Amino acid sequence: MDTTGIIASGTQLKKLISKKSESTQRRYHLRPVELNILLLLHADPHMDTARDIMNRLHVSKAHVSQSLDHLKNGGFICLQEDPQDRRVFHIQLRQSAIDAALEMQAVYAECWALAVRDIPQEEVCTLLRVMQQMSDNVGLALAEG
Repeated sequence: MDTTGIIASGTQLKKLISKKSESTQRRYHLRPVELNILLLLHADPHMDTARDIMNRLHVSKAHVSQSLDHLKNGGFICLQEDPQDRRVFHIQLRQSAIDAALEMQAVYAECWALAVRDIPQEEVCTLLRVMQQMSDNVGLALAEG
């Protein structure tokens, strides 16, 4: 598989996740990026600022800001000012956000199971290790400019 094939596989997996999460999107009236933000915040509570989300999900500041506004207005999150830096707000999940994040976690697990079906566990472990190294390499290249 060449680079184009790898990118196409990622796009294909993203489409599967989007398709499998349609009912969750409708139930909570949220876009996929907003559900991904909730999942990230739930999975890693230490990543609780807009900057953290931008860096982890590789989305623009404007996109994160718009999504956080929608989540706040929908009652999914509340923002708490950082006592040491008034420009920073920490994001706290409300119960509806946790519920949506858990649904998305289940969708991701289902899609991952479908993607690795019939692949021996040893090969899945190798895949994960290689993908992590690739992600690290790309991250370094982006940081270097």
